[in-house]
Amino acid sequence: MSNLIQVTPFMHVDKLDRAITYFTDILEFETHFCAIDYAYVHRETAGFRILEPKGKDGAPPGDHRFAYYIDVRDVDQLYKN
Repeated sequence: MSNLIQVTPFMHVDKLDRAITYFTDILEFETHFCAIDYAYVHRETAGFRILEPKGKDGAPPGDHRFAYYIDVRDVDQLYKN
């Protein structure tokens, strides 16, 4: 069994509620977690982490405007290889 489960990108949005509505009502994702400024939506093998940053846009500085989260079964095993 693979140790890597999935990679989920962080998406920065202006309105979290509108983004959740789009993903759930239009694209048929399910909301697995939702907080004031963060939600995780998932469908089949795809997931997105959606952020509505307050103040600063929250994205990494410069031209590197993407962030990713890699889910693994065992992080210690990842570093043994």
